[in-house]
Amino acid sequence: MFATRTVASVARVCTAFVAAFVIASSAALGDPASVRAQPPFGSTDAWFRLAAQLSAPALPYLRALGGTSTSISYGSDGRLTVLLLGSDTRAGGIGRTDTIMIMSLKGNQISAASIPRDSARIPKPGGGYYKGRVNTLARQMGLPAFTALIASVLQIQIDYYALVSFGGFDSLVDVVDPITLNNPRTIKDSRFWDDPTKKSGVYFPALSSYTLYAWPSGPLCNGLYRNYTNPPLSTACHRALPYVRTRKADSDFARARRQQNFVSAVIGKVTGGSYLNALVSAATAQAVAGTLRTSIPINLTTALEFYNALHGASVTHQVVFQPKTYAAHIPGTTAYQLKLSAVRAWTAAYMR
Repeated sequence: MFATRTVASVARVCTAFVAAFVIASSAALGDPASVRAQPPFGSTDAWFRLAAQLSAPALPYLRALGGTSTSISYGSDGRLTVLLLGSDTRAGGIGRTDTIMIMSLKGNQISAASIPRDSARIPKPGGGYYKGRVNTLARQMGLPAFTALIASVLQIQIDYYALVSFGGFDSLVDVVDPITLNNPRTIKDSRFWDDPTKKSGVYFPALSSYTLYAWPSGPLCNGLYRNYTNPPLSTACHRALPYVRTRKADSDFARARRQQNFVSAVIGKVTGGSYLNALVSAATAQAVAGTLRTSIPINLTTALEFYNALHGASVTHQVVFQPKTYAAHIPGTTAYQLKLSAVRAWTAAYMR
């Protein structure tokens, strides 16, 4: 059987960042109740075919000809900040958001912060605490209210949200792979089951230039590396999905950092090539299936503005709000409580 659904959602946040910042252009992406009002869909289909050739100088003409003047709205802080969520559902909807990442763009610098799924005692704006862990709250209150809550906890502005469910990852990564990144530590997870017909396990050796693919149809990864004391590279896993899902070999916190690094590598790949049209097509399929939701305005102008805003940008500051610096263990539980003074000091420095 496959790895548990509670670890599956880390993959979706990687897709969410690509979808939210680069695609933002399918009529089905919007949530019924959004943080920001949705624009009219307009006649943008013809413009999608031109997306790969268009750049920043063409945007004023698109605004005039595309049937809508709606574009990206930066916050009063001069930043563009998006809440990225990964849900553990397979068929859409809002499940447990085991991945909670905030990415904030200003100039050519991106700051990334992750809130661990086991954070609890989340403070209410009016006093007291919410029951349960943070990964259950979006399902209870809805995406707009959850976005407002995270903004309150971190004391920052959040402009948009994007949520991706289980089905969206492979199809979008398949458009832009291979993804090359630095894998600083060897990962051996004997309990992760990618190929149900073979021995469980995935192996990612430490390499400064490690290549990952979607490979939704295989070859799947397996635990053949377990037959060796020093596994050969031929037994390594090169599938992106297990890379961002596995956590048994290290921790949920290490997985969050690995996820941030993967997102950073994807940004570099997407903004360095002509992928917009193909990504739009892939995202549209996921949106129709209900596995992708966002409050980002829906039009070609917005898609191109996101694309150009990200071009040349890189992740310069990143953090996982983990113990002991940013959280403390809650006695008698496996949960943690955020140290708000430390958390807010970080967001004040890098997200305001």
